[in-house]
Amino acid sequence: MRDRAYFGTSTTNSNAKGGNVIEVTMKNFETDVLKSKVPVFVDFYADWCGPCRLLSPVIQDVVKTNGKVNLAKINTDEEGELAQKYEVAALPTVILFKDGVDVCKIVGFQRKEKYLEIAKEHTD
Repeated sequence: MRDRAYFGTSTTNSNAKGGNVIEVTMKNFETDVLKSKVPVFVDFYADWCGPCRLLSPVIQDVVKTNGKVNLAKINTDEEGELAQKYEVAALPTVILFKDGVDVCKIVGFQRKEKYLEIAKEHTD
């Protein structure tokens, strides 16, 4: 598992406001995603996935720019149970959760504008 410093913030109080990037596991998924007070993009990725590496800075920039959503990163090689539960069949897959419900699923690399549009739609 990567050092939490890589993701910019720890999970402590990260669901109280937007603009945070956190690493999520089964242990903190419920607290940091399902019970979050702000919408959360969940990025299912793997270190070996080229498109995932391309998406990472794009989606992180979206979260910082929007400031009203958080980003939870889930390494599917380490958290296969979560990937299976949310039917992640291809990488990258990004699911937006709002009020504990998955409201949008994006499979594959998409342009930054697509994520900005989705974030705006679910925060305004």
